[in-house]
Amino acid sequence: MFYIVDGNNLMGRKRSRQELLNLLAEFVELKKARLQVVFDGAPDKHYPENSYYQGVKISYSARGKDADTKIRKILETSANPKNLVIVTSDNDLASYARTCQAQHLKAAEFLTLLSEAKEKQISEQQNTKPLVKGELNEWLRYFGFEPHEANKK
Repeated sequence: MFYIVDGNNLMGRKRSRQELLNLLAEFVELKKARLQVVFDGAPDKHYPENSYYQGVKISYSARGKDADTKIRKILETSANPKNLVIVTSDNDLASYARTCQAQHLKAAEFLTLLSEAKEKQISEQQNTKPLVKGELNEWLRYFGFEPHEANKK
């Protein structure tokens, strides 16, 4: 799946562009997903058109235009829109995505997906089996320590 994110829509009033990019980069890492974010307006000097931030491709609509128009063009020119997931809470854009046979996630659904991926990662990290005393002693010997020496230090 290739995620196309309506940047300003997902960013809302609570996040800065940098906070959103960090969030999206985390999603890309956790889900091993491909993702492009489209922001309203002209390119940012720190992140020019078609640049990448930790695996997130960054695009802009152009000065005076909204991201919805650019996302529609991406849908229209896609060879396989069924592999696209449009992330927006804009009803018109969501309807258009479905018309093009692309998948759609509302902003809240996307954030839930990210939250679930984080919880899964934490759960997997906590479920790693700790070393039993015998294994620990074997590793200590491997690195040149006698188990009783390590306990004294």
